[in-house]
Amino acid sequence: MRLVFIQDMLKRGNRFQADVESYLQLDQLESSRLQTLYDTGYSLDLDIPELSRLEQVLLQTKWVEEVSSLCLYAARTLPVTACSRPCTGPPCIYHRQGKLRL
Repeated sequence: MRLVFIQDMLKRGNRFQADVESYLQLDQLESSRLQTLYDTGYSLDLDIPELSRLEQVLLQTKWVEEVSSLCLYAARTLPVTACSRPCTGPPCIYHRQGKLRL
């Protein structure tokens, strides 16, 4: 009975590691899927090296999503005023407005 339990834990741990590795290979990561993977790995109650890496990627992804959301919100809500001169550095919001998909 104990051996079956240990074998099952090992299978679930190996499956989790494979799921994490295959998901992290994707170009586009979503924090909701990363959170689900993290919760699954944490619930296994095993010392799995991928769990700390997954936590780091999850925090980074959440940060990127939050910053992207704030930038889009700012682009939609900030007043746009015409520049008196051409931009010499990175384009200002007035000049980028045509490039943003709002």
